[in-house]
Amino acid sequence: MKNPTKNLNVIKLEAGLPVTLDLRHDC
Repeated sequence: MKNPTKNLNVIKLEAGLPVTLDLRHDC
């Protein structure tokens, strides 16, 4: 869990919300 933003993106995905480019940047 070195990137807390990743967890936020996962929550957004589960909620069905649009994920920011942070997800792409993390990958």
